Amino acid sequence: MARKLFKPQFLDVANLLIAGDNVTIEANTRISSAGIASESTVDGNITLTNTFTANNFVATGVGIPTVYSTGNVVLNAAGNVVVEYSPLRLRSYTTGDLTNLTNPNAGDWIFNSTTKTMQVYDGSTWANVNLG
Repeated sequence: MARKLFKPQFLDVANLLIAGDNVTIEANTRISSAGIASESTVDGNITLTNTFTANNFVATGVGIPTVYSTGNVVLNAAGNVVVEYSPLRLRSYTTGDLTNLTNPNAGDWIFNSTTKTMQVYDGSTWANVNLG
């Protein structure tokens, strides 16, 4: 007897533990709480509206992993936030662009491509960072 595969248009699950070698979730799925018991591969997009917790995040595909946000992206660590194996690139602005920035915060850093200098916002103006 052939087994029927249920492919709902929308599936709403309160709690889900994903375990096994191959698990496929199709259609639009809302999961309130999930745990993944082993390595998993996702083809397509994952949309999260709450917290994503991982011990390790590794991007191995082609292209540049990008985090998009309509608000702030906060890196919060009990220790240091470390960039390994590559330089840290700050956003580059021209002097003219700086006048269009809305609500910079004291301590914000940028690279001024007009003056070729690192600058920090001191709460009222952009000041050059003395690197020498």
